[in-house]
Amino acid sequence: MQCLPPTKLISMCRKSIQEGLDKIVQKHKLSWKKIKMNYDNYEQKIVETYGIELDGWTYKVLQNPGKIGRQEDLITLLNALVNRQCQWVLLSEEELAACKESNRQREEQGKAVYNTDTESEEDANSQMEADAAE
Repeated sequence: MQCLPPTKLISMCRKSIQEGLDKIVQKHKLSWKKIKMNYDNYEQKIVETYGIELDGWTYKVLQNPGKIGRQEDLITLLNALVNRQCQWVLLSEEELAACKESNRQREEQGKAVYNTDTESEEDANSQMEADAAE
């Protein structure tokens, strides 16, 4: 994998993350529609909404692989995804409640947990999809 260019590594990581998300959503019937991975508002739009999380993330913070600068870090992440050391898990009701409470406390302390800037973009995308379906 060290011979692969960073753009290919990024693409492979994103694909693996999205495929894993698709599988867990389908397996547990969490939504009737396809859920697109939301890196910018992961805690609210993925974890809190569907009660799932990506466990075993290898980089400092969970973010779009395209924002991970070093090729070595991308290789580590891709290896973890491929070997299922980093995978989607369903949270218990207790784990989800604890996660929500932790997120709210961090937000109250001034830490950016919820990215409200992406909501308007997502709403626009949802509206475009709805318009296209009509």
